[in-house]
Amino acid sequence: MNRPDTIANALFYTLLAAVSAGACVAFLRPALAQTDALRERRDAIVEENRRLESEIHDLRRHLAELNTNPEYIEKIARDQGYVGPSELVFVIEEEP
Repeated sequence: MNRPDTIANALFYTLLAAVSAGACVAFLRPALAQTDALRERRDAIVEENRRLESEIHDLRRHLAELNTNPEYIEKIARDQGYVGPSELVFVIEEEP
């Protein structure tokens, strides 16, 4: 093979490689964008899961207090306006 044929072959294969690379990029670009979107969605779900696990922990602690601590139950009841059976409630209304 002579030198011009070798150069022509090298240019042909270089051009073929460049076109193939461009086609791969054009083909993979939507897949890469979808991958990025899925990663963002996964990260949001992981964060939501952490938040929910923390909420579950707080609710379990609250339930344990309700099951074991009568003073805690009384505090919650009083915060909601309940009174004991032997207590009297006086309602004082202010005149306008």
